[in-house]
Amino acid sequence: MGNCYSLQKDHETALRNFQRAVQLNPRFAYAHTLCGHEYVALEDFENGIKSYQSALRVDARHYNSWYGLGMIYLRQEKYEFSEHHFQMAFQINTRSSVIMSYLGTALHALKRSDEALVIMEKAILADKKNPLPMYQKANILVSLENFDEALEALEELKEFAPRESSIYALMGKIYKRRNMHDKAMLHFGLALDLKPPATDVATIKVIDLFPSYHLASETREYCQNTPSNFPKFLGKEKISLFEACWSLTECAQITICN
Repeated sequence: MGNCYSLQKDHETALRNFQRAVQLNPRFAYAHTLCGHEYVALEDFENGIKSYQSALRVDARHYNSWYGLGMIYLRQEKYEFSEHHFQMAFQINTRSSVIMSYLGTALHALKRSDEALVIMEKAILADKKNPLPMYQKANILVSLENFDEALEALEELKEFAPRESSIYALMGKIYKRRNMHDKAMLHFGLALDLKPPATDVATIKVIDLFPSYHLASETREYCQNTPSNFPKFLGKEKISLFEACWSLTECAQITICN
């Protein structure tokens, strides 16, 4: 029942169900972990940490909780702690593409980009249907100014997710840095046509970059009404739509646990 409520985004009701499960069996590590996921969804990180730690006291090899702690510390920009907890999760579950993807993200945030690229390649091979590591690989390559390889990765990714706005936004960013403004404008426009989330609209900033570019009225209104309190950054890079799709609760409860 708790998972059903969680998938419907009713996290408070989901949490009450998982807390009841903990009351019925305090030695059930997974119930503590699920409580942690719901606390995080409610942005109550303090209680999320406590729930994950309770799960690990019951079962030190419960990698879901190591992963959950890593995600909290990543969001809090405590990258050393984040990397440590993802490493612990990875040592227990060496086949999870999701764990490897976020381990690579933490390594990149720690300026260990070469290591991050190695782990991203492993994540891609582990699950070729998971778009996150390929997208994060492209992000890392952009930060290293390896634009040709980044574009190659994004072109490949477009085959799997042709309507993913974040791909076109990042391609536009690459073309802008290369002073290829026509291609940048084209890809930023494609990204906006796909109605990206507010974080990607903020990244694109098409209206400021290309004032003569005539957006559709609904897209222009979308940009003008973008709220100012965007989600937290991961280092200098905003959380992308891929990361929203692979959110903590859905990844941990569906992807990692299967």
